[in-house]
Amino acid sequence: MSLLATGDDTDGAWSLIENEADPGQGPAPHWHEEMIEGIYILEGEIDFETDDEGRRAGPDEFVLVLPRRVHTFTVVSNEPARYLILASPGGFEGYFEELQELRAEGDEWPPSDMAPVIEVMERYDTYLPPVE
Repeated sequence: MSLLATGDDTDGAWSLIENEADPGQGPAPHWHEEMIEGIYILEGEIDFETDDEGRRAGPDEFVLVLPRRVHTFTVVSNEPARYLILASPGGFEGYFEELQELRAEGDEWPPSDMAPVIEVMERYDTYLPPVE
């Protein structure tokens, strides 16, 4: 992960993060109350799912996720995918930093006790969808 612009750099308006994910990786389904998230693919292919609508995106393609929409993605290319995350408002980089700290503290990931992870998620406007 590379922080290209933080919330501190932009007076809290937005953050720009470059990230890489291995084949088969991606976040659990989640949603944001206020945050708008844009993802621009640099390398690889990623399958996105937003509110049960699917879309595959590759290099030079952009996916926009509006607030209150459940979304997730999975890297489907055989090589890692590199992408930019534009998050507004800014400060979302703290989410990734805190998750890295949690990962370093334990032997297993995800941990058997997800409470600390959920606390970090909610601190950064990231919520798991309700269980049906």
